[in-house]
Amino acid sequence: VEVRFMRWLGVENSIYDNAHFRVSNDGVNWVNIWSHSGGSFTDPDWVPIAYDISAVADNQPTVYLRWVMGTTDHSVVYCGWNIDDVEIWADLDSASPTPTPAPPTATPTSVPPTNTPAPPTQTPTPDCIHHGDVNFDGVISAADAQLAFQIALGQYIPTYEEECAADCNGDGVVSASDAQLIFLTALGADECADPLETRFSGADLVHVYQPPEAVMDINSNLIQVENISGYMDDIVLVQVWLDNPTTPVDAFTLNLGYDHTKMKLIDIDPGDLNPEWVDFGWNISDEGIVTVAAYTLGLDVSELIPAGSEGVLFEMIFLLDADVDDSNVQILSLHDDLQEFFAL
Repeated sequence: VEVRFMRWLGVENSIYDNAHFRVSNDGVNWVNIWSHSGGSFTDPDWVPIAYDISAVADNQPTVYLRWVMGTTDHSVVYCGWNIDDVEIWADLDSASPTPTPAPPTATPTSVPPTNTPAPPTQTPTPDCIHHGDVNFDGVISAADAQLAFQIALGQYIPTYEEECAADCNGDGVVSASDAQLIFLTALGADECADPLETRFSGADLVHVYQPPEAVMDINSNLIQVENISGYMDDIVLVQVWLDNPTTPVDAFTLNLGYDHTKMKLIDIDPGDLNPEWVDFGWNISDEGIVTVAAYTLGLDVSELIPAGSEGVLFEMIFLLDADVDDSNVQILSLHDDLQEFFAL
């Protein structure tokens, strides 16, 4: 038995907000099928979801489905669950005919049944697709690498679909190498064994980015580039600053644009807001576009940039090929825990 539906979900980091999908066959005892884990995210569009619920629903006259939000905090608001096109799919067992009893005889004999029941039809296992979008939010980002790493360490128990997605190299085992490959995919530098056109990464994340719809106020989370001027052959430092009064950060992915005809990107280093990233990296994913990403294990409050922080997230080092009055590095897209930040 399989449940299928379309999902548009937005939820904050699982340290603060929780989302679950649960199933029951009596309306009292609930089995958790999926739980949000890791960084904040919002689906960029309707996402098709399928879960195998055979363990709970097989041969049951009634099945209950529950989409859960909570527990949550009050400081940052996401869209939560939006559900459409809910369907229940199942394979019906063949009916077993009733055997005809043998007529009585003076001497008891063993009479075989006239018909042998057909063996039950097994529920087909969904295809195992190794695409890297472990949290099924439609994009491949640092949050997916984070979740794959948690699965590899045994600190998160995945669904069948999540485990397949996390097995980025398709070798049948989720390991640290899968988390690393997903991270490189997020940067636009590699791809998983089963790349999907509907999953975006690297510079393509710019096309699906949706800026926050809320109105900026004193409690808004901010990210900004401190642009500078310089002369030809100068090596200049451009800093990206973070001011997050309400939202902690343990995974981020973002794209920045710059004039590659005047500036050569040499390196990017973590800034003073560094919670000891498990992985930090960058890649020139298109002409004049660099993708930067990082994540921690994300299971403890010590493994994140806490809310109320202000400082340098990372520093970009450029060699100037011409005089520039303004380095004009611009933020093009924000993802994971930075999804709802305002770019200045």
